[in-house]
Amino acid sequence: MKKMTITGNVGRDAEVRVNTQTGNEFASFSVAVSVGTKDKPRTDWIEVVCNNKLAVVAKHHVKKGGKVLVEGFPTAYAYNQDGVLHAKIRIAAQHLELLGRKTEGEDESQAFSTAPVEDEIPAF
Repeated sequence: MKKMTITGNVGRDAEVRVNTQTGNEFASFSVAVSVGTKDKPRTDWIEVVCNNKLAVVAKHHVKKGGKVLVEGFPTAYAYNQDGVLHAKIRIAAQHLELLGRKTEGEDESQAFSTAPVEDEIPAF
């Protein structure tokens, strides 16, 4: 089994969609993860997809600039946009922890977990 854990700042508010066949809500948002060294810093953007209970949490609490910890199942994929090949990593979240806003010095955090239904996660 492959699992990935990331911590970073939310790049955009959670976007919620509803599966018209099942009525289940799905939420997606991006997380900026700092990698590299002090001399050569780099930011990787990871797409996070939540369903069920985590989608409701994300809808109400995941906002741009907030700090989160996400644990889940990663998927890498490539796509062609205007003749340019791009690659992305997406995590189907199983655990989401809200760590506060990056500008606030909050020590409080809230953690939420669920077992994702991987075959119901939409291809955004």
